[in-house]
Amino acid sequence: MIDRSEHLYLSGLAITLVLVFESWASAQTIAQAPTPLESMTAAARQLEATGEFVKAREEWDRIAAHLAVQFGEDSWQAANARLESETADVQAGLDAAQRARMARIRENQTQAAEALARNDRQQVLQSMSSAIDESRQLFGAQSPVVARIEVQAAQIHHASGDPQVAWELYRSALSALRDYFGDDHPEVEAVNYSLGNLLQINDQAAMAIPWLAQSVAVSRRVFGEDSPIYADRLTSLGVAQYESGNPAEAITNLARGEAVQRMALGENHPRRAQALLDLGVASLANGQAAEGREYLRAAVEILDGQPEGAHPQLVAAKTHLATALVLTGESEEAETLLRTVMAVHRASGTSSQETARISFKLAILLGRKNEVMEAEQLLRDAVAAQQQTLGDSHPETRRSLGALVALLDRAGRTGEADTLRPRLTAAPGETVRQDE
Repeated sequence: MIDRSEHLYLSGLAITLVLVFESWASAQTIAQAPTPLESMTAAARQLEATGEFVKAREEWDRIAAHLAVQFGEDSWQAANARLESETADVQAGLDAAQRARMARIRENQTQAAEALARNDRQQVLQSMSSAIDESRQLFGAQSPVVARIEVQAAQIHHASGDPQVAWELYRSALSALRDYFGDDHPEVEAVNYSLGNLLQINDQAAMAIPWLAQSVAVSRRVFGEDSPIYADRLTSLGVAQYESGNPAEAITNLARGEAVQRMALGENHPRRAQALLDLGVASLANGQAAEGREYLRAAVEILDGQPEGAHPQLVAAKTHLATALVLTGESEEAETLLRTVMAVHRASGTSSQETARISFKLAILLGRKNEVMEAEQLLRDAVAAQQQTLGDSHPETRRSLGALVALLDRAGRTGEADTLRPRLTAAPGETVRQDE
């Protein structure tokens, strides 16, 4: 399956860091509202900027009333506006010491945004930690205002490879956001997704599934079944199910996600291609080679037609398509694809480990055609690269070495094979495959 680490994100962080109260959800409220509400929102922000918090609260109350009529009293849009009103009310009642603390929160967030722009993550984390401490003292630990800052800090820890701290911050934020907004709110959905994603990229796909399933359920209710966000959540759940060894369950959600992407974004959108790629890989794992081949063909066709050069997933799609073609007996086309992928890897300086995997696949095909000389060289290259990057005892190294031994045996070069055979001694309980 595709490496999901690319799903690490700092979505909207540089903007949301600057002001405590300008969250992603508030931006969504503005984006979805008609022009009069946009004007009212701008007016409320201006009143806050000039310290006229009582008038700002009154403006937010009017906005909340409009949103309640448009979306419903219990809608997340109206809830966002009510939070803004409450926040303005709190600020109106601050004494001098509290106003100084509020200024420090804003200063810390500004410093964090500036540090993020220059990629100084240590300074970002330090500034965000200070902002969280000050906010908890000012608003209380269970405030949704504090929760939003915790989410921002969690995203930085998430992307910086510090999953334990990210996990704790996400969980703290989720508790406060649920208490204030309830389950059916975009920010609650986003934290559910982030918790699942955090587990998934740290090789805990089975534990990620309940969080991702909750994200799917909430996103359907909040965004609707025709939303690309809902489609993305379905795909993430499907990938986690695949990684947990349940390709049949994965296919159901991946197919639903692909159908929504197709309707929402069009036939040739790269995000649909990614959904097709995941769906194809899961189909192969579920023994549905012909179906997987067609999904992968469609993904390659979309990615190959992108106007701005080769899409980063194109090589992966072609590699998986080659596997599908071998399984459906179309070896010649598979060989052509693998040679194309090999050339791309070598030209781009892709890691020797990835090149070794392609070398192995191509060598197996050539060995079946009795093209021993080229197959042998590919396997020797693969073994050398894997010994260097993975070590002698790694299953991929031993698999390539086993294939080389089998190739030499079939070619009648038993003496050469015998010199390599001792290195194939399996660990207790392990079986070393000598072909694929």
